[in-house]
Amino acid sequence: MKSHTPQGQQRRKREEEALAKSLTKAGILFDREVSIDFSCGLGNDRAKKSARVDFVVQRPCPSGVITFYIEVDEREHSDDAYLLSCECRRMMDVHSSVLTSETSTSHAVWLRFNPHAFRVDGMLQKVPKPVRYQQLHQIIQTYEPHLLFEIWYLCYTMETQGERVYPIIFNDPQFPDAMKSFAYAVPPLPLHRPTSDDPKPWMSNPDGHLAT
Repeated sequence: MKSHTPQGQQRRKREEEALAKSLTKAGILFDREVSIDFSCGLGNDRAKKSARVDFVVQRPCPSGVITFYIEVDEREHSDDAYLLSCECRRMMDVHSSVLTSETSTSHAVWLRFNPHAFRVDGMLQKVPKPVRYQQLHQIIQTYEPHLLFEIWYLCYTMETQGERVYPIIFNDPQFPDAMKSFAYAVPPLPLHRPTSDDPKPWMSNPDGHLAT
């Protein structure tokens, strides 16, 4: 199903509006539809001179500022016109451009949020929207990144390896092997069943890292 048709664009806007309302209700300040200019940081050799990010949230941390880039990926971005390799390059280009223009940014975390159906080990997951939003809010409000650049896939189809999970998007030949070391899947909350003292109940394992 394509999201570049007028009907698809309307559905996408509805999902973005719903997420914006949830962020506002949670007291999370954000910028919306942020345009990132590539010319200063990357020169003029890119096919596209800029990129638009659905939502940007910044939060102070001991080493500077964490910048969260939030994208609403309808149906896991399963659009016939969507090229995964181009999207991976886009995320890296945004990060590189921001680093050159905003020296206070110490960590970048992409949150790829799928508001629609997904599966875990082939089983359809029924996670209500409020639970998905709560999970997203918790990451934004509490997560301290391990690396300077990370990508997290929320409510994406995934597979388990023992107690760990990974997004099956890794199986796509267009997904660069070099990026798998800093890309992760966030398991749905009912799957994890954290204890009351778990500081990061949304994480895939205690240290946040996955097998690659």
